[in-house]
Amino acid sequence: MESIRSLTTRGELTSLSHLLELTHAVGSQAERTAAEAGRSRKADDAAVRALIETGLLKVLQPTRFGGSESGFPGFVRICLAYTAGS
Repeated sequence: MESIRSLTTRGELTSLSHLLELTHAVGSQAERTAAEAGRSRKADDAAVRALIETGLLKVLQPTRFGGSESGFPGFVRICLAYTAGS
Protein backbone atom coordinates (compact mmCIF):
# COMPACT_ATOMS: atom_id res chain seq x y z
CA MET A 1 0.00 0.00 0.00
CA GLU A 2 2.84 2.42 0.76
CA SER A 3 4.11 2.20 -2.82
CA ILE A 4 0.65 3.17 -4.07
CA ARG A 5 0.57 6.13 -1.68
CA SER A 6 3.93 7.29 -2.99
CA LEU A 7 2.45 7.42 -6.51
CA THR A 8 -0.31 9.75 -5.32
CA THR A 9 0.98 13.28 -5.05
CA ARG A 10 -1.12 15.57 -2.84
CA GLY A 11 -4.27 14.05 -4.33
CA GLU A 12 -3.57 15.74 -7.68
CA LEU A 13 -4.23 13.21 -10.42
CA THR A 14 -4.04 15.06 -13.68
CA SER A 15 -2.43 13.07 -16.46
CA LEU A 16 -3.84 9.89 -17.94
CA SER A 17 -0.39 8.30 -17.81
CA HIS A 18 -0.24 8.95 -14.06
CA LEU A 19 -3.74 7.52 -13.61
CA LEU A 20 -2.72 4.42 -15.56
CA GLU A 21 0.39 4.04 -13.40
CA LEU A 22 -1.83 4.16 -10.32
CA THR A 23 -4.21 1.69 -11.93
CA HIS A 24 -1.42 -0.82 -12.50
CA ALA A 25 -0.28 -0.52 -8.88
CA VAL A 26 -3.79 -0.90 -7.47
CA GLY A 27 -4.60 -3.69 -9.92
CA SER A 28 -1.51 -5.63 -8.92
CA GLN A 29 -2.51 -5.33 -5.28
CA ALA A 30 -6.08 -6.48 -6.01
CA GLU A 31 -4.84 -9.39 -8.12
CA ARG A 32 -2.94 -10.79 -5.13
CA THR A 33 -6.15 -11.00 -3.11
CA ALA A 34 -8.58 -11.81 -5.93
CA ALA A 35 -8.86 -15.54 -5.20
CA GLU A 36 -9.80 -14.95 -1.56
CA ALA A 37 -12.15 -12.13 -2.52
CA GLY A 38 -13.86 -14.49 -4.97
CA ARG A 39 -14.22 -17.23 -2.36
CA SER A 40 -15.55 -14.87 0.29
CA ARG A 41 -17.66 -12.95 -2.25
CA LYS A 42 -16.38 -9.73 -0.68
CA ALA A 43 -14.03 -7.15 -2.12
CA ASP A 44 -10.68 -6.88 -0.36
CA ASP A 45 -10.80 -3.91 2.00
CA ALA A 46 -7.24 -2.85 1.15
CA ALA A 47 -7.98 -2.88 -2.59
CA VAL A 48 -11.12 -0.78 -2.14
CA ARG A 49 -9.23 1.62 0.15
CA ALA A 50 -6.50 1.94 -2.51
CA LEU A 51 -9.09 2.81 -5.16
CA ILE A 52 -10.49 5.51 -2.89
CA GLU A 53 -7.16 6.92 -1.68
CA THR A 54 -5.64 7.15 -5.15
CA GLY A 55 -8.68 8.94 -6.52
CA LEU A 56 -9.27 6.35 -9.23
CA LEU A 57 -12.97 6.29 -8.38
CA LYS A 58 -13.12 9.96 -9.35
CA VAL A 59 -11.73 9.74 -12.88
CA LEU A 60 -14.96 10.98 -14.47
CA GLN A 61 -15.74 13.53 -11.77
CA PRO A 62 -15.15 17.16 -12.84
CA THR A 63 -12.07 18.81 -11.36
CA ARG A 64 -14.20 21.56 -9.80
CA PHE A 65 -15.77 18.82 -7.64
CA GLY A 66 -12.45 17.19 -6.71
CA GLY A 67 -12.14 14.69 -9.54
CA SER A 68 -9.58 14.27 -12.28
CA GLU A 69 -12.03 14.74 -15.18
CA SER A 70 -10.21 12.28 -17.42
CA GLY A 71 -13.12 11.87 -19.82
CA PHE A 72 -14.81 8.70 -20.97
CA PRO A 73 -11.97 7.43 -23.23
CA GLY A 74 -9.54 7.76 -20.32
CA PHE A 75 -12.01 6.04 -18.01
CA VAL A 76 -12.29 3.10 -20.43
CA ARG A 77 -8.49 2.79 -20.66
CA ILE A 78 -8.24 2.82 -16.87
CA CYS A 79 -10.95 0.15 -16.55
CA LEU A 80 -9.26 -2.04 -19.15
CA ALA A 81 -5.89 -1.69 -17.43
CA TYR A 82 -7.41 -2.52 -14.05
CA THR A 83 -9.28 -5.60 -15.27
CA ALA A 84 -6.20 -6.81 -17.15
CA GLY A 85 -4.55 -7.19 -13.76
CA SER A 86 -1.23 -5.76 -14.82
